[in-house]
Amino acid sequence: MEIDSELNKKYYKNLINCKCDECKLIQKKMPKLYLDVFNFLKEQGINHKKMLDVETFYDEQNKSINYSNCSYLCFGNFEENYQNIINDTTFKINKTSIYAKHNLEDKQVVMSCEPFIVKSKRLKKRHISYEMKYKLVNLALKEFNPFMYDDLNDKSYFEDSIKILDHIKEKKVYKISWKLVKNYLKKDGSINKKQYQEIANRISTYFNLMKTYKNYNENEYLNGKLTFGEGGIILNLHDNFKILYKDNETYINGKFYDNLLPKQMLKFLINFAKNDNIIYVQYLHKHVSIHSGHYIRCFKEVKKNKYNLDTLNHKDDVELVFDNQSTLYIKENNQQDLKAAI
Repeated sequence: MEIDSELNKKYYKNLINCKCDECKLIQKKMPKLYLDVFNFLKEQGINHKKMLDVETFYDEQNKSINYSNCSYLCFGNFEENYQNIINDTTFKINKTSIYAKHNLEDKQVVMSCEPFIVKSKRLKKRHISYEMKYKLVNLALKEFNPFMYDDLNDKSYFEDSIKILDHIKEKKVYKISWKLVKNYLKKDGSINKKQYQEIANRISTYFNLMKTYKNYNENEYLNGKLTFGEGGIILNLHDNFKILYKDNETYINGKFYDNLLPKQMLKFLINFAKNDNIIYVQYLHKHVSIHSGHYIRCFKEVKKNKYNLDTLNHKDDVELVFDNQSTLYIKENNQQDLKAAI
């Protein structure tokens, strides 16, 4: 390994460090809590405040912020399997990050180090990683698939996603215009203004949901179970129990369930995932039901010890019965339509 500290110093001199609350915290705390790591970075000409990217996770139980994949651009010659451990922090070359996949010049590598743990309350201005933003831009393009690619692999819209994202990062914009999308998508005359606007709106929607998604995903009952899609956040508990939250509206299996604000929705998602004592009855049509102020709905909740399919109101209109673990009943003549809709 041979690190070029002089080139590093020149590179970091003109960089601007991230101003979000989580990044400002680690910038302040690293010299105090991780002095050996701070000194190592300083010796290599790397400004510890100017990370390329970082992923954060708030640990509610321990009241701390966990920083992982803290990435720095570094000049030098490195062995492919380079690794350096300083106390409990591991440095290694990151070849899988989006930064590592584009625009790296000769003798440039992305060096990642982790973990860092800092005691803190949950901070307001949270860091959203470049990797996450890229995935959401790419997801929006794949969902609309304006060029009708047959094989939607990671390469299909990779360059277009990067161009859009780099513009967003440089200009610090989060309201995406149709003109921005048009400027950075390949032009072949097959896309009209309406389609550009739909893609721009979907990217903006996902960006606006990023903080909500992070807060939800850090809950012990929801961690690893949430995804983005269909213009919102999805909790897919099994094949016949998919919850979609978008525009403050909640849908179960494609049918409207309730109007909920983000804080309310978190409680509902936790209850959906955690409470295995509730059975959900899904009707083909809306029926009178007192629930959260809504009187006409396609759903009814029943406690397991009181559930009996034969005694349900509007039994002939029941199309699906399920809990958070499995499907209990599917109306036979509606089974194909249900699977197609889900």
